[in-house]
Amino acid sequence: MAPENVDGPRLADALRASEAPVLVLVCVCPRGMPGCGCASKAFEAVASNRGARLLAFRVDGEAEQAMVRRFGISAMPTILLFYGGMELARLTGAIDETGLDRWLAEREARLRLQRVRAEPS
Repeated sequence: MAPENVDGPRLADALRASEAPVLVLVCVCPRGMPGCGCASKAFEAVASNRGARLLAFRVDGEAEQAMVRRFGISAMPTILLFYGGMELARLTGAIDETGLDRWLAEREARLRLQRVRAEPS
């Protein structure tokens, strides 16, 4: 699915609703920031390629200062990855499509391994 532009309250609602087993990828940066990871084709492509397995959101970090403080974001762009409403990982700084895809794939693999280990034998 293509990333959706949301504000802080809408993101909070989406995270509460995402307690089902789906990854949520959030890019936080000032809207219109040149080279921002949120606006990049890389973020869009990686999010779109995952389809229904991933919800993707963009948040204007300049306009949503309360959300920036809540998540302790100190630099932008910052990409946050959530699962079951909890933050799994974060990435700060610009990244290309290959790097973002690899970063996300590694986290997906770790999550699958954790879920397998948690299953009763």
